[in-house]
Amino acid sequence: MGMIYEVIGTLSVSGNSSHPGIGQSINYSFKLDYSQLEFGFPTIVGTPIVTSFGPLGVFSLGNVSSQGYVGFFSPVAEIDLLFQSLMSPGPPVVGSGQAWLFNCSHDPTGVCALFYLGPGKNIYGPACASVYADPEPEPLARWPSARNIPSR
Repeated sequence: MGMIYEVIGTLSVSGNSSHPGIGQSINYSFKLDYSQLEFGFPTIVGTPIVTSFGPLGVFSLGNVSSQGYVGFFSPVAEIDLLFQSLMSPGPPVVGSGQAWLFNCSHDPTGVCALFYLGPGKNIYGPACASVYADPEPEPLARWPSARNIPSR
């Protein structure tokens, strides 16, 4: 039987130098189940909790990627929580304490303009997470809104 890990933390990205007081934050709690592997990495089970604050809107948990990230999505943006790896049977380790605001690095319009650094320039912010092993995991259903993706 595989192991279930609960990941609890926060991530944020700050606005660009023209908007230093702007930012987006996400507080999260979700469970990764290594007994329900898809594409060789864990699935999200149970009911994740995601609370977001900032101009990029309300975020929800969207995917787990073989490229080592968990993606959070709003109607206008994606912010990825970067892990060192999600492929091994855990525990997952947040990589370099980073979050990545993915699609605002390509879009200088709308609310993304508050974060935009230039064409193709990545927008990173801090992330921290505590990871707890569930010593006696009970079977949990896969979270239907999240999907596993092998790559972008």
